[in-house]
Amino acid sequence: ERVVKASSVVIATDEMVSRRLLGNVDGLNKINDLPVLSQRSVGCIYYAFPSPAPLQEPILILNGEGNESRNSKDFPINNVCFPSVVQQNGYAPDGYELCSVSMLENAINEHSRDIESLDSSVRNQLAKWFPSHASQIMDESTWELKGIYFINNAQPCHFEEDGSANIHGGRDCTKYRGIPLTPGIFVAGDHVATSTFNGALESGVNAGEAASSFLQVIRF
Repeated sequence: ERVVKASSVVIATDEMVSRRLLGNVDGLNKINDLPVLSQRSVGCIYYAFPSPAPLQEPILILNGEGNESRNSKDFPINNVCFPSVVQQNGYAPDGYELCSVSMLENAINEHSRDIESLDSSVRNQLAKWFPSHASQIMDESTWELKGIYFINNAQPCHFEEDGSANIHGGRDCTKYRGIPLTPGIFVAGDHVATSTFNGALESGVNAGEAASSFLQVIRF
């Protein structure tokens, strides 16, 4: 165990870890009494296949087919992208591509987290989205399943709860869900902004700028 003394600290982690760390600080124990914010789980499935990719643009494709064709057993895809189109080096060897598919919690649970079942359903949906590549997608020796990952507590809930992560621009980083923090402590993470990559980055900028301003004041 090592003690590091600092004039300022930024707690930049997920909501559950932030809560545990801050709840142990003298004077902030009432954070432990706050209701626990629900977390969302996701799944990611990856395929490798010979070039070219069905899509040559470096974009993320969102499932916009409506609630009946999204986040269900037959329609598990939430979004899909091809990282090798964005940057070949590091994502796929020469002559190959990488496909990344994200799935939401309900679709995963409807398959009971069965990998073969999810793989089959994802392939069927991808084949409909990219009909000119359908035969390759359905051929397991051509589109090779490289891995599937289930990520518990991937994001804090975005709506419907007190403290939900839906504040564009981010909450005050000197407070934790309305409770003032000890001067010099700042909090960052998607849970204090929006449950997105952008929210996490935005909150980090806010906390960093606040910490910098605080340090300039105490120095002078």
